[in-house]
Amino acid sequence: MNNSVPQNNRLWQEALDREAHDPFIEFEGFHFPTTTPVPDQLFDNFLHLLSGAELKVILYIIRRTFGFKKQADNISLNQMLDGIVKRDGTRLDWGTGLSKPTLLKALRSLKTKNLIVVERRSSEKKGDEASRYYLKFITTPVVKKVNQAPGKKTLPHNKQLTINRITTDVVVALTEQGIAPKTAEKLAGSYSRQRIENNISLLGHLQEINPQKVSKNPAGWLRRAIEEDYAGTSDVGAKSKPIPDLAQADIQAKIEMVATAPVPEPPDIWQEILGGLQHSLQAHFQHLKDSSLVEFANGLLVIQVASEGSRQWLENRLMHRILPQARQHAGENIEIKFIAESRESNYVD
Repeated sequence: MNNSVPQNNRLWQEALDREAHDPFIEFEGFHFPTTTPVPDQLFDNFLHLLSGAELKVILYIIRRTFGFKKQADNISLNQMLDGIVKRDGTRLDWGTGLSKPTLLKALRSLKTKNLIVVERRSSEKKGDEASRYYLKFITTPVVKKVNQAPGKKTLPHNKQLTINRITTDVVVALTEQGIAPKTAEKLAGSYSRQRIENNISLLGHLQEINPQKVSKNPAGWLRRAIEEDYAGTSDVGAKSKPIPDLAQADIQAKIEMVATAPVPEPPDIWQEILGGLQHSLQAHFQHLKDSSLVEFANGLLVIQVASEGSRQWLENRLMHRILPQARQHAGENIEIKFIAESRESNYVD
């Protein structure tokens, strides 16, 4: 067998590497589960009806969406075929392991069976882009019938469904801007769709004319912009009231005002993360007891801990439990670096 590898052919090299060892023989066991939720119906009603290829594809879509606390995700065919590798070379997954014809056939079949929704995406600048995938769901509202406050009426079923779909769309839009899913749900439940969309537009225009203003932490800037309504939607107390689109001239005026204003500090996301870690880490939480956020920029959380021993323990023993929890609050692509308090106070990457 000729093992010569064409230059710069990463996939060919990885294929040879996989042939060189058996991953199942070398497998030491699963990490304690950081779970990806899967609808029970997939197992109970459809497992016996789906082909192996269809099951691989729908599980991959579930992993890329619910596994990262998202309602939907833009997934390219190449990602489904060959997996995802980050810019620093870290491999996130190996894809479905299917050939392209089998993958396309499985996608068409899942769509025909009403199990997934596929939204084609394109733009003038980039042309065809990665399609958006998500499972097809029936939105079932949770209606409290007991201890209902006097004078309050339950929304009609069809109106409740509409509100739930609108909220889901808003959450997806916010997570695409880098806002953590839990924070996105909170914002979508607190402010009108128009207010959120106006401030997302404001962020987009500002990134074009003055990108350095928001480049450090655009998600944190957007969160504060929505909370303080930089776009001036003025919809307090009128969440369901239709609000006219913000005029282009008004947007430009807001951009000029915001561009000269100081950038607000984002909320201390690390304190939100610690709230969840305290319960999940239990006795190991002692290593994070006096930790603090040093910097959050370009997707990297730099956290200072009390000692070098704690830093090593956190990075070598607990990172696989800390990182999924942190990504629920700060976004799926963030990374964490721990530094010891005894080091220099000014962190330099």
